[in-house]
Amino acid sequence: MGIVSESRRILVKAGTLVDGETVLHAPGALLIERAAVGWKILAVGGPEEVLRHPAAAGAEVIDRTDSVVCPALVNAHAHLDLTHIGPWQMPENSGFEHFIAKVRAERKIGEADIRASVRLGIAASRRGGVVAVGDIAGAAGGAPQLAPWREMCASGFAGTSYIEFFAIGKGEQRGIEAIAGAIGAALREVAEAGVPVAGIGIHPHAPYSVSLAGYRRAIELAEVHGLPICTHAAESLAEREFVASGTGPLRVALESIGIWDRMPEGIGAGKTPIGRIGSIAGSAGMGLVHVNDLTDLDLESLPPKTVVMYCPRSSEYFKAEKDFGPHRYRELIGRGIKVALGTDSIVNLPDQAGELPRISTWDEMRLLRRRDRTDERLLLRMATTWGAAAIGIEPQHFELRQGLFVIDLIGIMTDGAGSGLAAALNGSGSPHLLLDGK
Repeated sequence: MGIVSESRRILVKAGTLVDGETVLHAPGALLIERAAVGWKILAVGGPEEVLRHPAAAGAEVIDRTDSVVCPALVNAHAHLDLTHIGPWQMPENSGFEHFIAKVRAERKIGEADIRASVRLGIAASRRGGVVAVGDIAGAAGGAPQLAPWREMCASGFAGTSYIEFFAIGKGEQRGIEAIAGAIGAALREVAEAGVPVAGIGIHPHAPYSVSLAGYRRAIELAEVHGLPICTHAAESLAEREFVASGTGPLRVALESIGIWDRMPEGIGAGKTPIGRIGSIAGSAGMGLVHVNDLTDLDLESLPPKTVVMYCPRSSEYFKAEKDFGPHRYRELIGRGIKVALGTDSIVNLPDQAGELPRISTWDEMRLLRRRDRTDERLLLRMATTWGAAAIGIEPQHFELRQGLFVIDLIGIMTDGAGSGLAAALNGSGSPHLLLDGK
């Protein structure tokens, strides 16, 4: 699938060459040269135009004239440390709290086991054409973890590892102190080892598991150290009930693990999850993950620089449309809010019937194209440049303009069902990395 030898210059021929921003050539060609970081784009355009470039002579050729070629993908929200669990069909008539119990029961705790699961997730991501991820480094055993970030760096996998923490009830102060300690330890490792492949972010888990004091401390740490920050928000009916009234299955879950001791600040005041987060000073720069439950007032109150990480297949898994109606991602985009695509964990993805699993935002794009007829170029932006911006990496690494540096490319065969990006999304072809390991 486009594997080449040690040549430093490659000519890629494509049936359609496209990115999410400005480039669209059918047929198209791309001349690239191996650089210290990624691949420098020497020429882009129609095949005849690119072949006239002086550096094209002697370049090794990847012929994908039967395919759409575009930048490799970004997954703005994943839980790679849960990959070892595999897909799981949630029992009928069970709720979000049952999913949480499944994850708590089966997630790994030791550093070596966590890193092994993340390695599986990285391999599954690459099989899906993904080269950068906003990964949640889960708070295994209730403590912030650096193991996922270390594995991303060791594996050469780009993106941001968001260090997760919980801080509510009896565990509030302990959680606040733990996240500060974990961020400090990670920054010391960076100072000792140099610039890592993957960046560090902060992830206060959710409005039902982190107090307002915990969110304030997370925002402070992010601002002081210049780190990206995101949180799960407005994901489930159970979350809506807990935030508004302090009751329901999430209250029961907190009581069952022995950390409930009082009604937290801001809980039980009738607010929505988005409203509760929006009440915190400095929250405007926080990425919001899921946002299935979005009222008209929430929509109007979100500042334009908000970034939403939307996981369509996860929303379908939890039957969010039944509870809240269709996701309002297009309305968010219409208000100038960027929406990036994520996958959530492999646990909520479909069983891939014995195939090597892939964790890919291409499949999220395909769902939205088939279900909502969403514009294909918009979908590509949501899974490339907007995804990169959402997780704090350079969006230009996912554009195909002369002089820029691209991380990798993907090719998708169109199955003879027409040509172009829309045909690829409507077909059954799989995304394959073209330059991985070159």
